[in-house]
Amino acid sequence: MKKREVKCPIQAFGEIMSSRWDWLIVRELMVSDRQGFNELMHSVSGISSRTLSQRLKNLHAAGIVRQKKIASNTTIPFRSRYSLTPLGKKLEPVLEKMTDWMKKYDRAVLAKLKKEEPVKAPRTK
Repeated sequence: MKKREVKCPIQAFGEIMSSRWDWLIVRELMVSDRQGFNELMHSVSGISSRTLSQRLKNLHAAGIVRQKKIASNTTIPFRSRYSLTPLGKKLEPVLEKMTDWMKKYDRAVLAKLKKEEPVKAPRTK
């Protein structure tokens, strides 16, 4: 896969935190520092196991999430526990600012989104 050239910090940030799921996973790991895969599945409402696995791999590759493998006594060879790295913990003020912005402007933004209707193609005869 060819990597795109990143020209500005906002674009670079978007490349790392590119999914709404990334933010929800980070939020859950801020609330409860160490969680297993199934715990995250239950706390991040609506995410599929495939998507969670994919997003955790991406966050791990970016250095935001740490994966610790723990030996298991069951038929599963190991269990994983996920936590934020020190770099991941630095996203907390960003999440707080996003939350503050949404609390302040959510009604206006959502009302505007509801008013806008999709553009219809003109009819041809």
